[in-house]
Amino acid sequence: MERLPDIHEFIPEVELHLTRVGVSGVKKVIKVNVPNFGVITWIPTIDAYIDLPANKKGVHMSRSNEAITHIIEESIEKPAQRLETLCARIAKQLLEKHDYATRSEVKMDCDYGVYRQTPVSKKRTLEMCKVMARAVAHRRNGEMKIRKMIGAEVTGITTCPCAQEVMKQFSKKRLKNKAHDLGLTIDQIEKIINLIPTPTHTQRNTGLIMIEIPEEYDVNAEDLIKIIEESMSATTFEVLKRIDEAELIKRAHLSPMFTEDCVRNMLKKIIAKFSYLPDNVVIIVRNISEESVHKHNAIAERITTLGKLRKEIGS
Repeated sequence: MERLPDIHEFIPEVELHLTRVGVSGVKKVIKVNVPNFGVITWIPTIDAYIDLPANKKGVHMSRSNEAITHIIEESIEKPAQRLETLCARIAKQLLEKHDYATRSEVKMDCDYGVYRQTPVSKKRTLEMCKVMARAVAHRRNGEMKIRKMIGAEVTGITTCPCAQEVMKQFSKKRLKNKAHDLGLTIDQIEKIINLIPTPTHTQRNTGLIMIEIPEEYDVNAEDLIKIIEESMSATTFEVLKRIDEAELIKRAHLSPMFTEDCVRNMLKKIIAKFSYLPDNVVIIVRNISEESVHKHNAIAERITTLGKLRKEIGS
């Protein structure tokens, strides 16, 4: 058979190193053996990249697809123990197939359902969120090192504490002006205002946590989901009866938060939950607030290590 020219091996006109070259948006069926749940079938969206030396015109893209397919097919026959472990195996396979690369990166994003109960009627609902896994492999002097991360993204709501305080002062002033007509004392008005949830504007929030997982350690994505849910004013549900909706709104208005508060709450809970992880573990925490009274969104984020965070909160 005639050998076809390998254009990828040609020297490019502009000889510059590229950080990430590969494939994105690949969808595959995978099986993962999730602790306490058994084998779960997922259809993740996969991105896989390698770096490209300056003296090569292009990557052998088919090799990247082969690496993904090979590891995924293995997971069907023998389910992986963790999503991030699957990413790490693909990252390693990428460097084995692309011997000219020194770095590979694999991302997997999966829709994930968690069972929850509505606040009052206690109806069982399946709430969707997102689980993400990452792996980066480096090769230097014949040695390969791999870093893994697991993460979750969850939607909830917050109520604005700033607008709520303004409304509280407005309500106090209005009631005090009518105190005589209503037969109320100033102390009684203060008690009423503090007892009733004060109105404010509500926004949908998306919380995200990514946490590095060193070798010989485990992090359960369900724990991350729970931390995010508990760090907002209230969780949201696909199905709500009227009594549930009223309870949810009440809870949210009794716990107003800025997007900054959500991030700080998550950071504090991460320290408490993952006390067994070493100080050099990297974490990424983010919250995005889809503002209801503005045309823009608000965002807060912290990227740090557990060690820095522990010293900060300890002081």
